[in-house]
Amino acid sequence: MFINFAQPFCLPPYWLNHPEVVQSIDGDALPSASAAMGVPHACPLKMKWETESAWWQLPIEPVVTITGKNTIVKRNVLKTASADVARRGSVKELWSQDDYEVSISGVFIATDGHLPESDLRLLRKYCEGRQSVMVQSPLFTIFNIKRLAIEDFQFPFTKGIENQMFTLKASSDDFYESQLLIPAR
Repeated sequence: MFINFAQPFCLPPYWLNHPEVVQSIDGDALPSASAAMGVPHACPLKMKWETESAWWQLPIEPVVTITGKNTIVKRNVLKTASADVARRGSVKELWSQDDYEVSISGVFIATDGHLPESDLRLLRKYCEGRQSVMVQSPLFTIFNIKRLAIEDFQFPFTKGIENQMFTLKASSDDFYESQLLIPAR
């Protein structure tokens, strides 16, 4: 039997006493790759297409999170156990590193009380372009990320006409030259 008792006091929401920790990156003090993995960082971010000459820097430093993973091929093979050693588990045959998953969240704020239309149009251009975007950021330098393929973008409801939040989900995109292998005759 479940009994619900009314409490004589109000508790604040969980997130009020446990805020998300976002670290800021200074140009001189970059964190190590292991310390930066999966931790939100506020850092300057520039982007452009390869054909453009000038970089566009987001006006307010966004919060960037980088997540990585390895791809491992596992095989279950028959293992014989001796009297003193038990054989268990799988054999790992191939290890490769997957793309980095990057999340970029920020806000555009206009100073004139109107919608930040020019910034939204520029970001939309990069989101809807059908090519990788070149990026520069102190955090991306640690992970050797120079290009991003933007997979998902959101412009959620934001209170105030002069404010507009955005969230981008992207994957690192390394440049590979394709090599055509022609068999020798």
